Amino acid sequence: MPARISLLLCGITLATLVHAQTLMEVGDRGVFHLLKGVEIVGQVTAHTESTITVRSLADDEFTFKRSSIIWIRKFSEGERVVSKTGRIAKFKGLYGNLSSGFGFSAAGNPSQHYSATLGYKFRRALAVGGGGNIYLHQVGVDDGFVSIGMYGEIMGYLSEGYILPYYVGRLGYGSAITIEGTPNNTESSGLGGLHAAYGMGVEFASKQRVRTTIEITQVYQRARLDLAATPQFYQLNRTMFTIGLAF
Repeated sequence: MPARISLLLCGITLATLVHAQTLMEVGDRGVFHLLKGVEIVGQVTAHTESTITVRSLADDEFTFKRSSIIWIRKFSEGERVVSKTGRIAKFKGLYGNLSSGFGFSAAGNPSQHYSATLGYKFRRALAVGGGGNIYLHQVGVDDGFVSIGMYGEIMGYLSEGYILPYYVGRLGYGSAITIEGTPNNTESSGLGGLHAAYGMGVEFASKQRVRTTIEITQVYQRARLDLAATPQFYQLNRTMFTIGLAF
């Protein structure tokens, strides 16, 4: 049975690749992966039942048989080539990002975070989205708490190229949940507050649909923790270093 399932998946994959070849029309752009490791980034200028003609980034035209195509990475909405090596960036359409990172306060107290964002890119310099995050904060030696929040995001790219610098700003609300097991938080409850972040990052253009991002942000989180029935208010400022996957 597992062997049959594997054969079925292989057949579906092969059928999908063959179908992708037939979908390429004049004017379509993409990355064409051919036999013997040949790779061409360009635009379809003509095609027949057995051949496809593509104009490359260097303005050269190549005609090759459909049977020589291994697979085609067709450009989606808003994608365009941003480097001489054929790397691609997306400046319009739906976007997402999954990220994680760490940071410290001025006093050296550490934080960790995990986040997921989904939004829409209107143009290169403007995208709007929203998402959720989880932060693990340490306050002092024994005290700490978890904040779970939602936020709105605005971001945009500052220039084009293999490395794409961008700005980002986020505003939302984080609910505080204490970390069980620390001496001062055994019998405590928490309330959330304003969550804000702003910073800069870079995205690395890629020939794949998934791209890597590196980001530095200043994060602010207000929270109230009732430790042993005594309210304590925290206004946390953290410098966070983040690595993410954009798609």
